[in-house]
Amino acid sequence: MGYLFLFLLILVHGVREGFTWADSTERLTNVFITNRIGNGMAKIDYHGWRSIEYVCIIVISVCKLKLIPAIGIFMMGQFLYNGILHYICSDSFFYTRKNDFPWMGFTINKKYLTWKTDILQFIVGTIIFILCK
Repeated sequence: MGYLFLFLLILVHGVREGFTWADSTERLTNVFITNRIGNGMAKIDYHGWRSIEYVCIIVISVCKLKLIPAIGIFMMGQFLYNGILHYICSDSFFYTRKNDFPWMGFTINKKYLTWKTDILQFIVGTIIFILCK
């Protein structure tokens, strides 16, 4: 059960970060995010997502998770986290920027950020989780 909440935590974090990156138009027209209930298309507002995140953290803290399967969950969750974040900000599930990606002071070449590497990450994470559970 803890792995499910770990997975959910990663997804919720992607939605919340998408809210941070989104402009005012995206906050009204996106199905995941809105400022307040009733102000946009989403059924859950920013603070609702935040509350779900806290519940996940509490459940994960109570459960005893094994490290290796948790890494698999992180890899699968990261795939969906990035997908949700890109969907909110660019209406595409996969990375669509034309330029290189800045990350913590480094520049990552765009050729390493394709839909193929995202799918590979999800597959490897799934295999790790299934084999090590």
